[in-house]
Amino acid sequence: MRLNFDKKKFYRQLKAGFIIIGGFVLIVIYIEVSQKREFEHLKAHGWYTIAIGGKTSKERTGWSFDYKYKVNDEYYSQTINLGSPNPELREGNIYFVVFDPYKIKRGYLLRTPFFPANFNLDSIPKKGWKELPVPFEKDSITNFLNRSYFDN
Repeated sequence: MRLNFDKKKFYRQLKAGFIIIGGFVLIVIYIEVSQKREFEHLKAHGWYTIAIGGKTSKERTGWSFDYKYKVNDEYYSQTINLGSPNPELREGNIYFVVFDPYKIKRGYLLRTPFFPANFNLDSIPKKGWKELPVPFEKDSITNFLNRSYFDN
């Protein structure tokens, strides 16, 4: 008994497989490059404000942490997806956020610098700060944003 092997069909399927894999690789590269560009933009042009920590929730694929921040008297809510619960993230705690002043809803919670305990909350400008009111290393923003949020 001899099996009938169709070379044309095999090569068409092989070609389709390479196209699908190549397309997937291109999408991953595009996402990585656009994320790096956004982080560099935030490092150069980002503004800062504070966020109030919300709930940590168990999700299907891990954990999430909600937070909200206020710019120009408007509230924005964000969620960070976590691999595991992080004890540093607590409901009601105050954190710094870096955001794009032209797309304010694109805000990222910063792990460092920590929010000072003796800070006057009434002194926070409605538009946010162009520079954080506490000393910090600008490269720490990029280093932090380039890795997954709050890995333990």
